[in-house]
Amino acid sequence: MSSPASKIVDAVGGPDNIVGLTHCATRLRFQLRDSSPIDKAEVEAIPGVMGAVPQSGNRYQIVIGGAVAGVYNDIMDLPAMKGLSSSSGNQSDADVKAEHRCKGPRGKFSWLDNLFEYLSDSFRPIMGALLGASLFITFMALMG
Repeated sequence: MSSPASKIVDAVGGPDNIVGLTHCATRLRFQLRDSSPIDKAEVEAIPGVMGAVPQSGNRYQIVIGGAVAGVYNDIMDLPAMKGLSSSSGNQSDADVKAEHRCKGPRGKFSWLDNLFEYLSDSFRPIMGALLGASLFITFMALMG
């Protein structure tokens, strides 16, 4: 029986289809050669996968949750993935985004993609303060 890591790699087209792989707090972020043959339902049926998010520009995200670092390490430890770890697996998420931003339009409305990416990148540094303030306001409202 194959592991969830190998099932994920097979579902996205195998190791030859993967150009780059990074992860964030909850998602595996794939850069693929061709994302068109991926069956979203097949990916979501893999044990441990919470969802799949197709992106423009042959990017594909698979939602794993808090165990994403372990699944990422399992994928990178697969014998078929050894070549990827030395080439593009060391790029940070910001490097991957910058590389794909330079390749031209990413979707039907690239200006909208750029706007939302700018907004999300702008709010990221102050998310802790916003969360703390909202918790304080909620606590004060409940006390009142």
